Amino acid sequence: MVDSMAGKEADRPIWHFDLQVYGSFVISTRFQLEEVEAFFAEEIVFRDIEVRPASYGAQIFFKMHAENGLVGSHIALFYLERLLDVLATRCNLPLLASRQEARPFMRDRGITKRALEKPEWQSAFRETHFLFHQEPRFLGALGAYRQGLCQEGPVERLLAFHQVLCSRTIRDVGSFWTTIHEHLASLERGLTEVWGATQAWPFFLREDGALEEVVSLAIQCHKGAAPLMPSVLGRIFERLDLLHRAAYALLVAWRKQIEIPGEFYHMNVYPETGWGYLVH
Repeated sequence: MVDSMAGKEADRPIWHFDLQVYGSFVISTRFQLEEVEAFFAEEIVFRDIEVRPASYGAQIFFKMHAENGLVGSHIALFYLERLLDVLATRCNLPLLASRQEARPFMRDRGITKRALEKPEWQSAFRETHFLFHQEPRFLGALGAYRQGLCQEGPVERLLAFHQVLCSRTIRDVGSFWTTIHEHLASLERGLTEVWGATQAWPFFLREDGALEEVVSLAIQCHKGAAPLMPSVLGRIFERLDLLHRAAYALLVAWRKQIEIPGEFYHMNVYPETGWGYLVH
C-alpha cells in the first residue's frame, strides 16, 4: 500500500523542519532513524529523520511531505512527541519537544546526563510505530506518564500519574474531568484488570482511601473549585511519589501483556520500590 501511494505523495512538496528535544541526556554523534517511510500504513509522509547532539539534548531534523509548512510542522511535532512518550518512560526522564529555536541560555555544566544513543532511539521508534497502529491506548498512557514527568507543579504531576492508572478503562480522555467517583471506580477496575484482586496490587496502592481523598482534592484545586492551601499541598506531596511509582509499575505490568514483535527493550520492575530497569 505504501508503494501505491508514492505517486500521490510525489505531488506534495517536501518540507524540512528543525525541532528541539530538551532533557538531561547526551548523544555522542548524529545519526538517522531507519524505516521512517513505513511509519504510516496508508501514506508516505516521512522521508528522513536525523538526530543530532545538542548541549540541551538533541536537534531533530524532519524531511517530509506535507500540504503546507504549518500542517507539516504540527505533524512532525506530534509524532516526535509520541516517540518521546516511549523513550521518556524507558529512561524515566522528562523529555520536552519544541518547535521553537534552541534556547541559548540553557545551562549545560554541572548536570548529570544519561547517554541516549541510536539503538535506543531506533528501538523506541519501532515500538512507537507498533503501538501507534496496534495499541493506541497504551501509547496514550505513556503520553500521560511523560506529562507527569515534565510537569513542575505537584497538582499537575499527581493528576497526570493518576490518569495513567485510569487509562486502562477510561477510553474517552474528555471524561477524565467529569466526576471523581467515576474516575475512582475506573481506577479500581483498571488496577484489578492488571494485577487481579486488591491484595495482589503493589504495596504502595494498598491504602485505606487516603489516595482517593487526595486525588479528589487535587482535581478540585486544578479546576479552581477549591484553593490550594498549604495543608492540601502537603498531603499531595505525601502521595505524589507513591502515585508516581504506581503509574510506572502499571505501565510495566501492562506492557508485559502486549506482544510486541521484534527485538525490543523489556521493562521490569522491583516490587519493593516500584522502580524498574530495562533489558534488551
